[in-house]
Amino acid sequence: MSRHYLIPFIVDAGCAAFGQESRSPNNDSMATHEALLVDIAAATRYLRERGYEKIVYLGYSGGGSVYSLYQAQR
Repeated sequence: MSRHYLIPFIVDAGCAAFGQESRSPNNDSMATHEALLVDIAAATRYLRERGYEKIVYLGYSGGGSVYSLYQAQR
């Protein structure tokens, strides 16, 4: 995620960008939604503790739907 093609454009627009990697990069068969939701919650808490009020989630393919699931569940 740290190499998402939109990150340079986001930074050029004057916004901060945080790229979160998965616990199991390049191995989606090991990824479970429950673990991913915990990781997203931890990253969100990390950013909020550092003063970020608005967070926009961005993900490839299934990552986008996992972020949507997180937003619906939180």
